[in-house]
Amino acid sequence: MSPSPPPSTWFYSDAPYVGGAELYLQWHLEAAGPQHAGLLALDSPGLRPWLNDLQSRGFHVERLPVGGPWRRLADLRRRLMALGPRVLHLNFPHPYDGIYGLAPWAARLAGVERVVATEHLPSVPAVGKRYRAKRSATPLVDAAICVCRAHQTLMSERWGYLPERVVAVPNGVDDRNPDGIVWAERRHPMPVELAARERGGGPRMVQLGSLDLRKGGDLLIEAAAELQRRDIAFQLWFVGEGIDRPLLEERIAQAGLHGRVHLAGHRRDTVAILRASDIAVLASRREGMPLSLLEAICQGLPLVATAVDGVGEVLLHRRNGLLVPPEDPRLLAWALQELGGDPARRMRYGRASREHFQKHHTLGAMTRATFTVHGR
Repeated sequence: MSPSPPPSTWFYSDAPYVGGAELYLQWHLEAAGPQHAGLLALDSPGLRPWLNDLQSRGFHVERLPVGGPWRRLADLRRRLMALGPRVLHLNFPHPYDGIYGLAPWAARLAGVERVVATEHLPSVPAVGKRYRAKRSATPLVDAAICVCRAHQTLMSERWGYLPERVVAVPNGVDDRNPDGIVWAERRHPMPVELAARERGGGPRMVQLGSLDLRKGGDLLIEAAAELQRRDIAFQLWFVGEGIDRPLLEERIAQAGLHGRVHLAGHRRDTVAILRASDIAVLASRREGMPLSLLEAICQGLPLVATAVDGVGEVLLHRRNGLLVPPEDPRLLAWALQELGGDPARRMRYGRASREHFQKHHTLGAMTRATFTVHGR
């Protein structure tokens, strides 16, 4: 039997590790199916286990060697010429991914018919030579997707995308709550080994995401210290790993928050932890449209988060949660205290969260909108 022809659509990633933006790629690959879409990716140690898994499941995966930017650009062009795709979809977790934003040049030089790019975090500031390199390539993009409406103007004004080519496609996540249960109304037991670490009771709050300062974990610990000074009972969980874990551990120890603030590390049972929680929190300094909040509203939880970027399109203030300004631990503590002390409001907000998820943030809605941008 002759081998099947390569797919007509390829996604591209040279991110150093697997994060939310790589899940975004995976979900689109799964929705399209191996016959319609494949993945071009840098063969870096951080991506390799993910690439191996996708390949074992039958997806077309083309691995590009690690090297300097000019070598990577030439390698990408050669590979695209060999594959002959109609569509290349570039995935930019950070504006300077995609070979410092130059990947559209490789696509055009290889004769790709349609170039699409998703910018997950265009609010990153302009940076010297990298910025000039990226600006040289953005006019070559046929359609630029931003994951929230808040970034549409920014895409053109900061990065040079032609305004008529910018499309907002709100993020979506898989519905891991198919029965539509509002878990704010019926708190599930916490995994036993985690519950054993808690001291003092109170409402349980959880922040999902990497432990880096962009996510504002230091600010959330300051807010927890303020709640402790007010003698408010609570439990706060961070679920995830990251480069700033040692700093957060130090802040927790300095504030005497042992038994109240916990680092759970990377977990595969995040759904169970969300269902065991009363409030989902996000104290970020910068975001796109955070998948962690979408996972929380899918489970019918109320939210407390900072008003940055696309967060306000997921958290509707005083409808399914409380928005607070970024960089303000005292107001963050106030919001956590107000919502933590009002079970009836948490249930009401939880119902609104689940309804908002079903209307606006399902995985199917996101992938269908993306494929429309592809011209399928």
